[in-house]
Amino acid sequence: MHNSDASGNSSSPSTATLLSAIRGADSQISESLWRKHVARNRSDVGAWRILIGYIEQNENAREAVRIAEAMLAEFPSSPDVTSFVGAVLATHAAFDRAHALLRLNEMSLDLPGLLTLAQLTLMKDHDRARGLFEKIVATHGDVLEAHLGIANAETLERGQGAPVGFFLFSDWHRSIQQSVFNAYRTRRLPAFMTTTPWLVRALAPNVLVVSDTPGLSKIRWQIPGIRIVHTRHGIGDKNYGYFAAGAADFVCVTSEAVAEEYVRSGLFERERFWVTGFPQLDSFFARTKAGHKQREPKTVLFAPTFNEGLSAGLKLGADAIACIRGQDSSIRVIIRPHPHMRVTAPALLNQWRAQSLLMPNVEINDDPNADLGALMLRSAAMVSDVSSIALSYVALDRPLVCVDVEGEARASPNYAPEAVEWRMLKAAHRATRETLAGVVAAALADPKGMSAERRELRAHLFGELTDGRAGERIAKRIAGLIDA
Repeated sequence: MHNSDASGNSSSPSTATLLSAIRGADSQISESLWRKHVARNRSDVGAWRILIGYIEQNENAREAVRIAEAMLAEFPSSPDVTSFVGAVLATHAAFDRAHALLRLNEMSLDLPGLLTLAQLTLMKDHDRARGLFEKIVATHGDVLEAHLGIANAETLERGQGAPVGFFLFSDWHRSIQQSVFNAYRTRRLPAFMTTTPWLVRALAPNVLVVSDTPGLSKIRWQIPGIRIVHTRHGIGDKNYGYFAAGAADFVCVTSEAVAEEYVRSGLFERERFWVTGFPQLDSFFARTKAGHKQREPKTVLFAPTFNEGLSAGLKLGADAIACIRGQDSSIRVIIRPHPHMRVTAPALLNQWRAQSLLMPNVEINDDPNADLGALMLRSAAMVSDVSSIALSYVALDRPLVCVDVEGEARASPNYAPEAVEWRMLKAAHRATRETLAGVVAAALADPKGMSAERRELRAHLFGELTDGRAGERIAKRIAGLIDA
């Protein structure tokens, strides 16, 4: 859906009135009202955008393309409209028309338009596409899709046939899939990685690697016969993992014990599960294997999840630092919020960022693709809740302190008391908001406490797959699918 909430772009005074009037109306009624509005206010660019958004929401792709062309005819000299229409055309598989339109207007395109042009060119001319992506990086700096595009252009030109696709539903999934992508590239087989759904349809891979599963039914309809490999985006459940496993053809898990639990508890066939390890931890395990385990003795990693009712971050709020270390400001606190908190709790993140500037020994790392392994290795202990990163931290055999959120969690749809993230609490020091600072201090003073419980959980979660080669194992399994 393209800019369905575009009230800030509206030029007609009546647009705000209409937005207020249709609040709560279903998308079919909204489309009807916006059609009438645009017919009366053809110069209102924002209204055209909103109308197309509702048409897309109502899944009428052909009509979205037609109205986009009508919008272009109304504003033939507008670079913004040209870029927007090009994106609409590409979204609905009018690839040749979109490419021709954007190519003709290349010199006047804004960043979104130039990026769409580069992606469309990837289907036709790898060298030229690489040049366009490089131009975007040189002009606009750190644009994720442009960096991915450069690698895609280099990788796709290596071979013939349908490539393997790596699709990032969220930008932070790159840190999960990157080691798999790199390992697959070493096989000199065509592959691409993207955040753009229509590019997946355009390049029509035989195999698609994902780290989450929304929209997969649509992808299967668009690309018949495609096989979906799910890396998972964490190693917990939260009453979501079994749904996600059911949406994929193959699911990468961290141990044989985890695979058996899925089969036993979720009505799955064993063949669906690849026991590979978790690729996001590859660099972490590689460094620990090489002996790089140096910790900062008084550093605590605070890594909460985002789900309301489950999150220690939301429970502790702006007082998190004081709750964790009390009056002992010599304890360094590294805040690593879940990437989804950029959307679910932006005000809280801003408060933590401000504290990292004003308070001693406080830092925040909210880069969605930050090296989690490096943060874990720096810390002497972790404070979390039932987050997947807490499960990952068990591999280090360092103190894990979990804030007690069970009272709030019982009302959450993500509360899965039988799941591994709740069983993890038997290997963790538990604390309330009031006792947290004392529990953290005690854990730092006695790092071997509960070590036996942590090692038992580590064996269940990871088995022997702690060599940092999960990406290689997944890439090998994917290559096997291609060869079969």
